[in-house]
Amino acid sequence: MADIRSPVLDDRNGAVYWPGVLQAASSKTYLSAELVQTLKDRLKLEQTHIILNTLTALHTISLNGSRQVRDQLALSKCMKQLERLLNRPPFPGVEMAAAQLLMDWAFLFGAEDLGLKSFQLLTNTSKHRAMLQAMQVGAWTNNFSSSSSTGRTCTHFSSMN
Repeated sequence: MADIRSPVLDDRNGAVYWPGVLQAASSKTYLSAELVQTLKDRLKLEQTHIILNTLTALHTISLNGSRQVRDQLALSKCMKQLERLLNRPPFPGVEMAAAQLLMDWAFLFGAEDLGLKSFQLLTNTSKHRAMLQAMQVGAWTNNFSSSSSTGRTCTHFSSMN
């Protein structure tokens, strides 16, 4: 496993170094392979504060990064780790934090790969599908259910049973 400490992610006290995260996110092209690997490795750890800080860093990167950066996140192994956190969370609260991140991505980036993959991860299990239905998220899926720019569609909750 790669060293989880990264000058982009950590300050000298082990807290998230937000200026570094924002600088990485502001890349007009792609995140470094080292940073993506570090993010993935941090999601594997069994330390709640590191997992939660990493989820927040991923969210910050997605909100401040370019579409290329979000597409890179969608294709990264971080998505596999997020799926693991949903299905086998190491600690209480981690599952809901991962679900919230994926829900935000599905809502904010629904016509992009990151939003579509997030939506798919959340709807793969009946528990998360029910959670989304309870929050009436189906209403916003209509906003991006057919995207002419990607040629892809999202499945409406009303058709999921």
